[in-house]
Amino acid sequence: MKSHSHGRFGKEDDKWGFNQTSTIRITGRHTINIWRAMRGELNLLQYTMENVVFHLLHRRIRYTVESQLQRKCQQ
Repeated sequence: MKSHSHGRFGKEDDKWGFNQTSTIRITGRHTINIWRAMRGELNLLQYTMENVVFHLLHRRIRYTVESQLQRKCQQ
């Protein structure tokens, strides 16, 4: 069986990732393995979605309170 790895590491360097298909190639798209990107952080459960987006994508997104979202959906 012929195999190709398009990830950061080759088949020999990342056997687990290769076998678990944690690297996926999609032409024209960037894929992020969130676990690998954030595994260096010890308290991932304490992060807000806004903070994770900032550290991964270097962009700020607006924090919206759930009650504001509910009001907008009801209108």
